Amino acid sequence: MKKMVKNALKNFDMVLMGFLLLNIFVWMSVNVFCRFVLRNSLSWSDEYCRVCFIWMTMIAFEYNVRKRNNISMTLVFRNFPRVVQLIITCITNILAAAAIAVFLPSTIKLAQMHQ
Repeated sequence: MKKMVKNALKNFDMVLMGFLLLNIFVWMSVNVFCRFVLRNSLSWSDEYCRVCFIWMTMIAFEYNVRKRNNISMTLVFRNFPRVVQLIITCITNILAAAAIAVFLPSTIKLAQMHQ
């Protein structure tokens, strides 16, 4: 039991992404059932699934950065000298941070609109 809890905490982001994906599947299925069988869809389930998807995407981004699973051409990258690899890794991280910085203000505005 301790090992299972330790693994769950170690991979908490993966567990949370799985939970969010399960939520999306369940509530979308419930909404489809309500819409086509009961002829009355749930007004909130689409919004809830959208928020779950956004959170899942952001957690996946964090996971990929931590595991260094960024999109790259490893065949070419591994042939570079170690110093060049470090420089490319730094540039990639800076570009990822810049992309987050570009999208952050509009994300905050969108979050404030929905409060």
